[in-house]
Amino acid sequence: MKIDSTINIKNSVVIFKKKSKLIFSENSKLLFESCHVFFNGSQAKKLVIEGDYDNSILFDDCKVNISNSIFSNLSNFENDDI
Repeated sequence: MKIDSTINIKNSVVIFKKKSKLIFSENSKLLFESCHVFFNGSQAKKLVIEGDYDNSILFDDCKVNISNSIFSNLSNFENDDI
């Protein structure tokens, strides 16, 4: 799945399943508010989330579960302004 714009998701259950790939482009972001979010990869079929430029995943009042997932090239908030 290619994400090329900012997506806001509220009051939802969101499940990303094994062997899926999320690819961010440009200045896109995923914003979750009051959600249950599951990143469910498996040992053999990891979930891959990959950014290419100033991309972010933000959670506000969410329950998040991450297993067997690879995140790369997303913003580093220790060094970036929010």
